[in-house]
Amino acid sequence: MEALKRAFEPSLKNCSVTVGNDVTQLNELFRDQAVQVYRIMSEADFESLAVSFNCDEDPVTKQPIKWSFTRSSFEESSLPLFKLAAFDKLKSLKGQENVDCSVKY
Repeated sequence: MEALKRAFEPSLKNCSVTVGNDVTQLNELFRDQAVQVYRIMSEADFESLAVSFNCDEDPVTKQPIKWSFTRSSFEESSLPLFKLAAFDKLKSLKGQENVDCSVKY
């Protein structure tokens, strides 16, 4: 029922998440759709963390969506998020880069 309800709502087009200088294109998203983006970074980089979420247009307001988050927007977690970040990084690498990364982390 929930999926059918969401199907009648307009989607968000050309969305992206930026972490530091690294942009992840999400393309089309739907209301209440979960988005997960992982990065491996030093504690110093985490303390100065800047994350932004952007979409070309909010279908209700017809204005661009531009949300920004800093380190204080995030909470500590007891979940093994490092493993998810490492797995996400390994998926994007090929050959020797993959081996080097898996040895490093």
